Amino acid sequence: MQSKTLCKICNTPCKHVFNKIIMTKYHNIKYYKCPNCGFLSPETPFWVEESYQKEAISIDPDRLKRNIYVKNLIMKLIKNFYTDDISILDFAGGEGLLTRFLRDENYNIFNYDKYSESLYSYEYNIKDLNKNYDLIISSEVLEHFSAPDEELGKILQYTDNYFFTTCIQPENDLENWFYLIPDNGQHISFYTTNSLAYLAEKYNMNFYSDLWWCHLFTKKDLGDDFTIILPDQIVRQKLEFKIFHRMSFVSNSNNALKKNLSKTGRKSFKKYRILNSLYQRGINLLDFEWRNLYGE
Repeated sequence: MQSKTLCKICNTPCKHVFNKIIMTKYHNIKYYKCPNCGFLSPETPFWVEESYQKEAISIDPDRLKRNIYVKNLIMKLIKNFYTDDISILDFAGGEGLLTRFLRDENYNIFNYDKYSESLYSYEYNIKDLNKNYDLIISSEVLEHFSAPDEELGKILQYTDNYFFTTCIQPENDLENWFYLIPDNGQHISFYTTNSLAYLAEKYNMNFYSDLWWCHLFTKKDLGDDFTIILPDQIVRQKLEFKIFHRMSFVSNSNNALKKNLSKTGRKSFKKYRILNSLYQRGINLLDFEWRNLYGE
């Protein structure tokens, strides 16, 4: 009897949804989706070590622009809800670009990456996790986790505030979603707001999300929803804003996104749906385009 593939988030038996060719040579790799929390992942990713042998610049050509954007977002988050002197860790910060940018703004941030050399902030690189931080941040990390529950649990041992970016699954055409990036094989964990909410509740954290890319696990109560305004210096010189909503886990819900929104956040959700509709039509609400990032 064939064993069931269990969800890496909530341990529910998953359903096979489609196959992909990985790294242009590993055919018929099965992807499984959880019917309970919505988490998506491929079968055992035996190719991962091989996938990291490529030069990063060939895989992530727009990382400079993305780190500048995240830097501005973190600065706004700190200004609104924390203090400028907090201790910060960029977890899996790679070459240390984000740490360098925030250090240049006089923030007390350090870089940690056990797989990459910190070229831009080597003097602020740490080799071991052995202390707590007021805020830990991760830009484009969770989609690389092979055991997301376990690896996230290790991070949350060292902070009460974790800000991270990872794209939320689309409602339609999941098989052709650009974020899967099967050609390089490094993205192996794909989340819904419901699967992230499940993890937040497991670790007794409040969960806030812009419902698309930016997320915050925190012990702080920041209200039902809040807005962060950023200066948009690329798209039409207009202000850009992100609406963050408090989210909670809803078991076995096909409409979890709407049910998860707080009552006071529903008006903001309507505004988000309008903005998201515009984004889908090609109006860029961010200062970089994810589809261009991977040449699609």
